[in-house]
Amino acid sequence: MRNVACAMSSTRPASILPGLVAALLSVLTVTLPAQPPGAWQSLVDAERAFAADSVKTTIREAFLAHLHPQSVLFNPAPVNGIELYKGRPARPGQLAWAPEVVDVAASGDFGYSTGPHQFRREPGTEVLRQGYFCSIWVRSASKSWKVLIDLGTSQPTPVSLDIAPRDPTPTAGVSAGSEQPRPTSRGWWGCPVSRRRG
Repeated sequence: MRNVACAMSSTRPASILPGLVAALLSVLTVTLPAQPPGAWQSLVDAERAFAADSVKTTIREAFLAHLHPQSVLFNPAPVNGIELYKGRPARPGQLAWAPEVVDVAASGDFGYSTGPHQFRREPGTEVLRQGYFCSIWVRSASKSWKVLIDLGTSQPTPVSLDIAPRDPTPTAGVSAGSEQPRPTSRGWWGCPVSRRRG
């Protein structure tokens, strides 16, 4: 009798398992709000303006113009970026970079950009250092994007600045105002996560 009871109890949960899994998946599927229209492009434009200022003026002037007052740079320890650049004179050299991956939070006030960078003693001369940067950006409703955290790496392998920025969200390029949620990835629990993009 014990074997029959065990056999019955082991088959019963299996029959309700698909329904339980379906119910759990429907609860765990998330729809994220859309980011404000134009938020992604505005951050791409801010990163490009920062890079252009670095080439047109000096590295020091560009950083002072684009850093947030509470910015953190790594030199190599974390320091306030404004204080760092205010405390040093302009140095020779050209730092050029380009955004490769850019994303903005659904709130539209927080984002990041990353891509390759190159340092030359003078424009058109040999690249002395290259690598990748990562910048965390913030903005308020009444202010422009500012760099809150910036760091870079160096590598011996050459990098190209001839790239187009891309949005890492799989639905990049979907027209603004689309109201249909689309699955974009799986959450840590393995279930689809939907995201609205503007």
